[in-house]
Amino acid sequence: MEMENGVVAVAAHMILVVMAACVSDPLGGSMGAARGQLLLAVTLLCLASPCHSVLYQNATALYSGADSNFGTYIEGCTVDRSGAVYALNYLRNFDGTAIKDTDARTTLGVITGRHSAKQSLYFKTAAARDAAAHPNTDVNSITAIRVKATTPGQWNGARFAPPSVLPPRPGGGSGYSTALIADQTAHKVIQAWFKAGEAPVLRTFCASVDMVEPNDVVVASNGRVFASGQRYAYNNVVGRVVASNGRVFASGQRCAYNNVVEAVLKFEGASSRATGACLRQSSGDGDLWTCSPTRTVGASKATRLLQLGRTNGIELSPNETTLYLSEALNKDGQKYSAQLWRFKVDIKTGAVSDKRLFVDFAALDGTQGSVVDGIRVDVKGNLYVTRNGGWEVAVFAPNVRADDHVSCRNKLETAITAPLSRWRVLDDVDVFAPDARLLRRIRLNFKSPTNLEFGGPDGKTLYVVGRCGDAAWTQGVGCVDTYQAPAAGRSWTLLQNVP
Repeated sequence: MEMENGVVAVAAHMILVVMAACVSDPLGGSMGAARGQLLLAVTLLCLASPCHSVLYQNATALYSGADSNFGTYIEGCTVDRSGAVYALNYLRNFDGTAIKDTDARTTLGVITGRHSAKQSLYFKTAAARDAAAHPNTDVNSITAIRVKATTPGQWNGARFAPPSVLPPRPGGGSGYSTALIADQTAHKVIQAWFKAGEAPVLRTFCASVDMVEPNDVVVASNGRVFASGQRYAYNNVVGRVVASNGRVFASGQRCAYNNVVEAVLKFEGASSRATGACLRQSSGDGDLWTCSPTRTVGASKATRLLQLGRTNGIELSPNETTLYLSEALNKDGQKYSAQLWRFKVDIKTGAVSDKRLFVDFAALDGTQGSVVDGIRVDVKGNLYVTRNGGWEVAVFAPNVRADDHVSCRNKLETAITAPLSRWRVLDDVDVFAPDARLLRRIRLNFKSPTNLEFGGPDGKTLYVVGRCGDAAWTQGVGCVDTYQAPAAGRSWTLLQNVP
């Protein structure tokens, strides 16, 4: 039975264990009573420990398959200053006519607006056969499309940002909101300007042909942008060395050319050297980029910081000194690794350092087959992580004392000389990340969440988007769940504090 509070479940389990030990302990007599007292003491110690703070809670369905106007590729959840929340892949034109999923990869829909509670199109880019982009004049609409791109593209991540730290709208004017959008197929980050009653304007913010399908973006308070990227492949690679004869080498391997010239390619900030025609550098299947702050349209410089496996979720801590980045790898078509990394970051220079493992889901609970998709933080620094394929959002505390990693089961094992199997009561909750504490598991109404964002008037409503039910990739429509969080989101708060 699923319980709202994991602490209650653990307490019930452990009290039963104590009662059983006191009643049926084979030692009997005073030794049996002593063991019962010892177990009770350990129980109380464990219940007072932070290792029993995992909550199991349920999200609420906002839009289900029957009433959703979003498509199967729903992604890019983002919030504006008013608290209105948006997502990509909206399937209805302004006049209500349908847009095919494949033609809606460059549409932005409103999930929930300032005063209204209905879906509507917010932004739609115009395909070659369509007319120019149409503005949505309903400033209060919830889910609406307002953009449809003039050239083919595939949008995957989006973030509204404070207008004062990004380039102003070409042609001038005031009262415009602005957002950055990751375009996978165009290998760029796009900036869009919006205003009710006007057609949106799109320009390139930063771009590089070496970007591996930009997936998601995060914006710092000074206008610096960080972008993840991934190429989904049967077997993922982390950068490659390719010889002139086509032979592929892994990162860091030596490549011989005519048995005379050799070269070594190293990633993650180390220098590379190549002589003759021995090798060319391939981008691999995932990377991390930064785009420099600028107030001039098109002047941001894109710089690759790292090459990794498939990178996806990306977020900054509230104080902007830590960057979180997810990484996943496929082998023989199977997802065999799902990890979250954290880096020290300097938003002035864009430099990242001190790469440390934050969560390894294979070690945590064996769920590496459910990869990390979008991630967000609240103002307290807690990290909300979508588990695509896992029906949940996992919430982690950012900092943990060393002794927090000692599970209550280990405390029991230390205190009791009987075999551990006799006291195995906490398997569903005493799981810990290497450098984070699992606080909460939010159960969703759909299997494959893709992104999330905090919104609403106080920034505390978490909106989670993904394919409805257990629909497979490219199938079904997009759904939206909500959850009332205890703290406001970082993005919403940034938009309140920076003009």
